[in-house]
Amino acid sequence: MGSPVSPITANAFMEHFEEKALSSFRNPPRFWGRYVDDTMVVIKKTDVHDFTKHINSVHDAIKFTVEEESDNCIPMLDTMITRNPNGCLSFGVYRKPTHTDQYLDFASHQPLEHKLGVIRTLTHRAKTICSDQDTLNTELHHVKRALSVCGYTKWAWNTPQSRKLDPKPNARKDTAPPKGHITLPYVQG
Repeated sequence: MGSPVSPITANAFMEHFEEKALSSFRNPPRFWGRYVDDTMVVIKKTDVHDFTKHINSVHDAIKFTVEEESDNCIPMLDTMITRNPNGCLSFGVYRKPTHTDQYLDFASHQPLEHKLGVIRTLTHRAKTICSDQDTLNTELHHVKRALSVCGYTKWAWNTPQSRKLDPKPNARKDTAPPKGHITLPYVQG
């Protein structure tokens, strides 16, 4: 913990672990995807119990839990994956049931760029994750409603800075690099 080598070592170990676990199961999953400690697995329903028992027996310190799809949907990280009747997948933004929709209050004493960054980030996430226009429109409506409760006005949404993804919109390529910087925190009053 705390070492910059830790994530690399953990990933190397998990790759070894996965190779050993998947190659030694009689009927391995059709798909196995992992991001840090979350995995997405496509496997026959009849093999779920046996596979979970098998993979939990590979190493004493590594234990997996199972979350099966419900109503053809399953969450993975910030994404809700839905299996459509035609077999295709669709994607939308997922929030845990405990999510409160509380974001940086627009009336707080924070730089305006941070507040507009909340709009940019949530909008970008919706546009990146949502796989169809209806899901995107529903998500953007949800974000606007949640942020309006936090004091975000129509003006904030329509400001060009709330739509740009460039972190330095005023940066010019022909300017000399800065020689240094000073950070002055804002203290109210």
